[in-house]
Amino acid sequence: MLLALRLIADNALTIIEKVKAMRPKWDDKYFQNLIVTINTILKNDFALDTTLIVKEKTEEVQAKESRAKDLLQKVKTQVDIEFRKDPVKCKRILTALGLNFVPKLAVTSQDKLIEILVAFQKNLPGAIQADLLATGMDEQTLTEIVALADTFYNLNAQQEVLKTGKKDMSDSLNGKLNDLYDEVITISKMASALMESKLDAEKLSYSVALKQVGYRETKKDAPSSNPTK
Repeated sequence: MLLALRLIADNALTIIEKVKAMRPKWDDKYFQNLIVTINTILKNDFALDTTLIVKEKTEEVQAKESRAKDLLQKVKTQVDIEFRKDPVKCKRILTALGLNFVPKLAVTSQDKLIEILVAFQKNLPGAIQADLLATGMDEQTLTEIVALADTFYNLNAQQEVLKTGKKDMSDSLNGKLNDLYDEVITISKMASALMESKLDAEKLSYSVALKQVGYRETKKDAPSSNPTK
């Protein structure tokens, strides 16, 4: 949770004028203080240095995201060409693999990209894979895309370190975590409701931030259940 909150605070500083337009108190100083608070908790209570961890995880997610989009576009282009004389089959394959879920793969959101990857992984095996390989498509490309559906969520060995928090936390620490969570979730919800740009709103999205630091949000746990996320 804390790494996701830290990432949202970092992102807010990159679009601070738009954030201040929602609520004037959300200025540079507000988010800088929020980052200091989060870093202090992570360092003092969980022995984690967030600056490097957040940077590494964000860069790795971005690299995986870029690679996935490139490979998916390569497959989509080949399907369009190879099955151009059979438009019904072409559309069926593209739909099954999630490749026509969005108009342009290159600019799709991370949430939608994950949706596409899951569809690809689920529906590729069997007849569709046989049809694609019969055209001469590179099997390694297909295999890599399928693997990306999983690795997108499990980015590196640091994940296990970050999962390890204190099982027994003081009431004081629990209170701090809950207050931080509520504070940032308010910002996220306001951004989703008020920001005109979906891309800007996604920079402040809690669910997106969780994925960017390498976690899948499986249920609405209380913030203290896995506090370093």
